[in-house]
Amino acid sequence: MRREREQRSQNPIFEKRVKVTIGPELIDPIFSHVDNLDQLKLLQDTRKRVMNEHGFGLQMLQEHDLLPFLIENHSQHKGQVLPGEVEIQIGITTSLSRIIFHQQIIKDNNVLVDTQCEYILVNDKGRPQRIPKEFVERLHTAALGHSSTS
Repeated sequence: MRREREQRSQNPIFEKRVKVTIGPELIDPIFSHVDNLDQLKLLQDTRKRVMNEHGFGLQMLQEHDLLPFLIENHSQHKGQVLPGEVEIQIGITTSLSRIIFHQQIIKDNNVLVDTQCEYILVNDKGRPQRIPKEFVERLHTAALGHSSTS
């Protein structure tokens, strides 16, 4: 299973790195770093923002009467996420019916958090569906039309 997951994430269709500022509102008052749940929320918010910016977000899926359904989430926390500027790397890979997001929180070229989320798309009855061709086309178009850091 792990080998299959690694193989699917090796060649992303789309990659982008964005800068994010970690403010005091994200810092746990007891541990003085970003809590693991807030790290995942930060990654999720960044993923949604990048997808919407490039036209392949939730709205596009809803136009096809589809919703994402998380089937697997794996995270490795390798260092503390502290206040200041970090970079979030996002890579997106697809198969016929799955969307895999590989994300990292990076500070000074050190990976602090490495996360992979795997989704399927479901219809209004909760049945898995193929990924719309338009979604993959928008991924390819976005990959060709942006710089790696913004």
